[in-house]
Amino acid sequence: MDSYTEDCLNDLDEVLSLDSQPRKTRNGLLWRHDRADQTLVIAVMYSRYCRLLEEHATNQSRSEMASWLERVHDELYEKEVLSRIISDSRDTASLPIHIGPARAFRVRATGQFITVASRKDANAPPPQPAGRMTSTSRSELYLRDSPYVVNNNNKYFVLVASVFSASDAAREIDRLKSKAPQYDFVAYAPYQGNPAYAIMMATWVSKEVAYQALEEARRDVAGDAFVWKCPQSGEIGTC
Repeated sequence: MDSYTEDCLNDLDEVLSLDSQPRKTRNGLLWRHDRADQTLVIAVMYSRYCRLLEEHATNQSRSEMASWLERVHDELYEKEVLSRIISDSRDTASLPIHIGPARAFRVRATGQFITVASRKDANAPPPQPAGRMTSTSRSELYLRDSPYVVNNNNKYFVLVASVFSASDAAREIDRLKSKAPQYDFVAYAPYQGNPAYAIMMATWVSKEVAYQALEEARRDVAGDAFVWKCPQSGEIGTC
């Protein structure tokens, strides 16, 4: 366990109680400890909620306890949703992501279902490249899954192109991949009032990683690439 996560879990003991609001408690904790491993912290939070209930909720029936724990689980495992990814150069086919509390999955071309929670955590400290980076290492460093809580360590994106239809987004992904095969790209459906489909070379990364990706994007992909960040952080649905 890294020191950031350990500090976060130590703080957890001070804020967790049966009366605390799971999502609000989770958001505040992971906002303050923005480099902690979110997946591990949330798993420990849920385990401790279970223990607290077992120790103190003696007057509740089994069905009441089960219902309460189900609500806690859904609140803790709800992920941030920016928009749907509608095209991804890492896939052999452009397939959608469906988002729900602890039930997010991508349908790969193989037909395999992969839960987001089981994939590499979006908030783990990014690997530091040693020597020449491969396409795979760049993809792992720059294209991260959506976090559970948006904070200062995961709210940055690098945008390399915008188009105005899903079909154009898929074609632009193919064009960029042909032009710069050492990188991968994803296209998001329109976000809020913006009608454009945004094509990103980096998603949900720290500011440092975003500007590293931006330098490479402007050199190899698109001279007008820029860094975009979520306007607000730390609350589900405010990105």
